[in-house]
Amino acid sequence: MDTAAGPVPVTASVVDQQAALYGFGCRRKGQAKVTFGTGAFALMVTEDEIVNRPELGLLPTVAWQLDGHDPVYAVDGGVFTASSALNWAKSLDLFQSYDDINTFDGGPAIESGLVFVPALAGLGCPHWEPRARGVWLGLSLEQTKAQMVQSVLEGVAFRAAEVVQAMDRCIPLSDELLIDGGMSKNTYFTQFLADVTGKVIRSARMPELTGLGTILLASDCTGGDFDAVLDFHACTPRTSNDRYQQVFDAAVTISRNGVIT
Repeated sequence: MDTAAGPVPVTASVVDQQAALYGFGCRRKGQAKVTFGTGAFALMVTEDEIVNRPELGLLPTVAWQLDGHDPVYAVDGGVFTASSALNWAKSLDLFQSYDDINTFDGGPAIESGLVFVPALAGLGCPHWEPRARGVWLGLSLEQTKAQMVQSVLEGVAFRAAEVVQAMDRCIPLSDELLIDGGMSKNTYFTQFLADVTGKVIRSARMPELTGLGTILLASDCTGGDFDAVLDFHACTPRTSNDRYQQVFDAAVTISRNGVIT
């Protein structure tokens, strides 16, 4: 590209999820991030190891390659429906404002027997079943709109936990899981995610990790010393939701097998 000041070199070319991984500062094997946008996409650094574990539903990928260095690899796992499930629930008038769904009265919705599988566009990692569909189980006349929204948030957290568990079986995951994206601002969701994964969840306050990662890559490739200090909101597991895993697994089975043709 030419400007009045002369040509401007292109020093970095990277796709969004890898850029976010770099922006988070994930450099060591086992460090991972999840971006909760329309879908939820997780990447974990595997350094110089190409990990191909199709039985775990994970995809090997190049994370980045700096000039003159060997490639750094990662594994990739995606949940097709995350924030889009929450937006869908809002379109059904289950809630009015995103500020209203940071806290709820009572315990988790799944504790009352209500569970939601957010397979509204099929199931991604580790199932890879595009024909699966969303499932609500446990609905009764006693259930409220708030509990239905709770179950949506919990369902996305359970699905993300499935990806995290697959990664942990592949290469031991670090004790901290870095997250960004719209849903990472929801305090109920981040706490439930911490409980269901057993990991400390560190939610980035900076809204644009993709842009930051691109800037850092461009700077590193030119020998620059650009530095960024990230601020996080941390959620520590307060209780274990392992006892609900079988309930969610059963709902996922119905989601995969209950397609009407």
